[in-house]
Amino acid sequence: MELLRTFPEHPQHVMTVTLNGRRLEYWRTWRPRLGAWYIDIFEDDRPILLGRRLVPGQPLQGSLPADLPGVVFVTGPDDYSKEDLGGDLQEIFIHPDELPEPEEEESFIVDISEVE
Repeated sequence: MELLRTFPEHPQHVMTVTLNGRRLEYWRTWRPRLGAWYIDIFEDDRPILLGRRLVPGQPLQGSLPADLPGVVFVTGPDDYSKEDLGGDLQEIFIHPDELPEPEEEESFIVDISEVE
């Protein structure tokens, strides 16, 4: 696991990170009206992930390249402030061999064909 560096004093910043040997531009933007940090990731000026909100307890959703296995997971309080980044709010890159086995989820099917 790798803890990603943070710069909460800057409402928009970019850093270069190397994840699994890939050099990526990692952009963070604080959006005050939404009260959240948002992430954009680029590789060689090509967008890989755009406009993803940091949601504690969730991985960053989106399509990362297949040859960049692993996940960026967000930990912290549900209701966070700009200044929580790097303190209570953390971004952790989890390598594929460190990921837990997926849990089985209960699912159900709803038939809406007869709903008026």
